[in-house]
Amino acid sequence: MKFGKTFEKALAEDEIPLQWQKNAIQYKQLKKTIKKLVEEFNELGLEKDLIQNHLKSINSSTSIISLSLSSNSSNSLNSSFISFNNLKNSKTSKIIVHTIYDQTFFLSISEQILNLDTMKDNQENLMIKQINYLSDQISSLSSPYRKRNDLYIWRQIFEIYNSYQLFFKFNFISKNELNYSISKINFYKFVDEIQKKDLLSQFHNKKVSKQIFNQFLNLNLELIKAIEFQYLNKIAITKILKKFDKRTFLSIKFKFPNFYVNDPFINQSFSINLFFKIQERLIKIIPQLDDYLCPICCSISFKPVKLDCGHIFCIRCLVKLQKLRKDACPICRKNNVLIADHSNLDLETMEFLKLYFPKESKAKQKETENEIAKEQCEALIGKSSCLIQ
Repeated sequence: MKFGKTFEKALAEDEIPLQWQKNAIQYKQLKKTIKKLVEEFNELGLEKDLIQNHLKSINSSTSIISLSLSSNSSNSLNSSFISFNNLKNSKTSKIIVHTIYDQTFFLSISEQILNLDTMKDNQENLMIKQINYLSDQISSLSSPYRKRNDLYIWRQIFEIYNSYQLFFKFNFISKNELNYSISKINFYKFVDEIQKKDLLSQFHNKKVSKQIFNQFLNLNLELIKAIEFQYLNKIAITKILKKFDKRTFLSIKFKFPNFYVNDPFINQSFSINLFFKIQERLIKIIPQLDDYLCPICCSISFKPVKLDCGHIFCIRCLVKLQKLRKDACPICRKNNVLIADHSNLDLETMEFLKLYFPKESKAKQKETENEIAKEQCEALIGKSSCLIQ
């Protein structure tokens, strides 16, 4: 199947919005313009094969097309010329060729790229508004000050969402943008896991939270479609310029890229900006437990103690280190453990943990109290006689 039909089929079958499709690169129309340009050159006696054979016969290099900018467009050509550099005598010959369809081609493709730029800006603005709206709604639904909140359900949803890495593959040293097809697969895996865990039925504010969750899904699906749309159009631009060179002798691949090297649609990914907006404005509004774990016991750092070096540990682990007379911070090895006292207790973080992780905080406090009671019991009556487990 020819690319023009493949391109149109991909846009239609993957349910790219009709308004976007109207702004897509008009590949078939540009292809017809190239055909008319070839016919125009042939009528002038400038067949591609004839020019190439002539260049070979005089041992000449050629620099085709003067990118002479017109007054009404920074992305168009006034006329083409051929500059022959004779390698034998270093003389340069120039033929001015006034044509119509080269300018038609570049005006058309430049206008189409400009339309794509505008569409990209508009779509990003709409998505950012949607992200901000969802952020406000989820903040309200998951607020710990709300009597029946959905904090824990949204935390699970976002934890699963992050685990599937929809748009980027992260490792310890870098992040790599994923192809839209992989993003789509990961998206549906995310949806399947949410359904398997039956999380939506656990919402306290079922009606509103379900609506917001569906809007969150639609936002991600729309972003995947935007990435696919961008990818398909970039291929279309590359292929039509390659076809232009193949059908003519104008070597445009060396010239036209200068016009769109900094073009937003070509060089700025949809996913990068919006992915980080989703992370900052949506995902991070729900604190995740992994960010507040004690690095020693790997449970919540309830009653957190901040050492002078800035590292935080739960008070129970810090007391154990002091009993063992270990002065070095387990993270940075700075000697400041033994001088830590009640003034190192991070009261602000402790209140935050009680507010956003009430279940975990209570469990850790109970665990700590049991451990202290067991130690005191063993000290009084011996380890074998103590019944506290």
